[in-house]
Order: sequence, then structure tokens, then C-alpha cells
Amino acid sequence: MFAQIMNENENLTNKLIEISQKAAKKILEIYNSDFDIEYKDDQSPVTIADKISEEIILEEISKIEPGVDIISEEMYSPIKEFSSTVILETFFFLISFIIF
Repeated sequence: MFAQIMNENENLTNKLIEISQKAAKKILEIYNSDFDIEYKDDQSPVTIADKISEEIILEEISKIEPGVDIISEEMYSPIKEFSSTVILETFFFLISFIIF
């Protein structure tokens, strides 16, 4: 049973890595282009890279874990239960994206 759980975790981890790489590829495409920085109501910065990469991540996670609740920075999905929730935070990537 332990081996099965470890195998499932490894498979999930590999899928999440693939999702991250897909989002990162899109971020780099945008980074190498002329992009604008917008500011939300709280004056925190957001770029099209944030929005698109988050869309990619949300879409891909919903394919591997249908029905999972996801709390993310740019979009909000109300939580119905606390049995399976993903929290998506990309703040540190955003800061390095804008500064560097």
C-alpha cells in the first residue's frame, strides 16, 4: 500500500512539474516581448504573464484533479469543502519577472 501511495505521489509530482514547465514556457515568451504592467485595486502589480500562466495552471490541474478547489491570486474559486484544496501562489515569480 505504501508503494502504491508513493507511486501515485510521484505521478502527481511529475504531472505538476509538466504543468509548471508549460506555464514557464509561456511566461518566457511574454518576458521576451513588450509587456505592460497593470496594477490591481490594492496597487500590487500584475502582468499578462501572471494571468495566462495562471490560466494554464488552473486548466491543467483541473484535468488531473477534476473538482478540486483552487485558491489562486488572480482568480477565486469558492471552497465548498476542505477535503482537497490547492493554493496557487506566484508572487515571487512575479516580482523577479518585473524587476529582472
